[in-house]
Amino acid sequence: PAPGGGRRLVAYWVPAEPARPPSADALTALLADRLPPYAVPAELVRLPALPTTPNGKVDHTRLPAAGRDRRLAELLDRIEALSDAEAASALRDSRPAPGSGDDRA
Repeated sequence: PAPGGGRRLVAYWVPAEPARPPSADALTALLADRLPPYAVPAELVRLPALPTTPNGKVDHTRLPAAGRDRRLAELLDRIEALSDAEAASALRDSRPAPGSGDDRA
């Protein structure tokens, strides 16, 4: 259900190239370009694979609950897009400076 109690459309998707998935914004723009406004999902939930039943059909009961925080999904997209060097630099920048009183080194 939507925050106001109504219904909303959620799309579960699996990237064709897991190492280089499109961003949520790019995917939404693509869908908005090809679908009528009422058919554009309000939320996109990326999965490594769709859960299936023993018969090979999508197991709707095993899909994660809709309503995930979209900001978190976008943040994860940005983190996954970082190169190894950028990620290492971000981690270095986030560590406390020596002598700052944080003994978790």
